[in-house]
Amino acid sequence: MPPTATPGPACTPLIANGGFETGANGFANWTLTAGVVRATFSHSGGHSARLGEADLVDDWLGQGITFPANVTSGRITFWYQLTSTDDPNTPFDYFRAGLFEPGSPEFQFPLMPILTVSNQDTTTHWTEASYDLTNDDLSILAGQTVYLWFNMSTDEGNPTTVYVDDVSVEVCAAP
Repeated sequence: MPPTATPGPACTPLIANGGFETGANGFANWTLTAGVVRATFSHSGGHSARLGEADLVDDWLGQGITFPANVTSGRITFWYQLTSTDDPNTPFDYFRAGLFEPGSPEFQFPLMPILTVSNQDTTTHWTEASYDLTNDDLSILAGQTVYLWFNMSTDEGNPTTVYVDDVSVEVCAAP
């Protein structure tokens, strides 16, 4: 009798509508502040999410995700393009991404920061950001519901804009 193959981990996406293509306003499955808009400028598909583009904004975009209890690996990926008319020599405006526990009161305290860039880090093209979850991360996230949040905060004068697209969180779990 031949040996039976041991099944490998099953991998699944946790983010729904990561390209902002679904729903009347393109934000089905997402929680957002009023300043976040669906843009036709995109990395792929027809749309992206636009945050910022005005003075004194604190724009938020997020989605709750539940990690399986038996998670063995995971990767967070998204594409962004950051433009600014602010002084490139001094950081005034910030784009941040991170994982947060439900009810986190401030973006200053992420469970896991993924990316922080400022108006000094403008891009002329779409840039991929990715984060491979470590074993320590996975031990914290296993069986938990957390939120993947994006935040754009600007000061007064010369705003910064960020476009976000193709958001993905893929995890693999033991059989």
